[in-house]
Amino acid sequence: MMFLAIPWGKFIKRFVLIKALGALLTMVAIAFACGVTADLCFRRHPNQIEYMFALMMACSIVLGNAQYSVARGRSRGTCWIMGMLVMCLVASGIGYFEQGMRLVSLIGMLSAALALACYNSRRYRQMCKRLQVIRRMREEWIAYEKLRR
Repeated sequence: MMFLAIPWGKFIKRFVLIKALGALLTMVAIAFACGVTADLCFRRHPNQIEYMFALMMACSIVLGNAQYSVARGRSRGTCWIMGMLVMCLVASGIGYFEQGMRLVSLIGMLSAALALACYNSRRYRQMCKRLQVIRRMREEWIAYEKLRR
């Protein structure tokens, strides 16, 4: 029953902003990195837009699953997000040296770096630890309820 006694209002006020900011910056970094990658790799290909869309959808699926696992108290999702952000940073960095891609690449690198800073912040790490504690409490509560029946 201790699971129900968590002060959810304080938790939301303290941690939702950093999680939302990190997710928003990650989505921006993915969009710009996919655009740069599609322009670099498939510049003359007639299906460039379809490849860019498929790449963005694959990254969005990975990001959504990773965010869901973090929200459920599994900290391994953060490693997936960090890996994707590093790949976005590298892709945008490679595109920086191409003609006409500097501004797009710079925005992609800046958003990826800021997202990495959000995910490395002390508040985000505290949120992950608290979510793990909540997950353990929820599992104990479910086990207790099963034994009681």
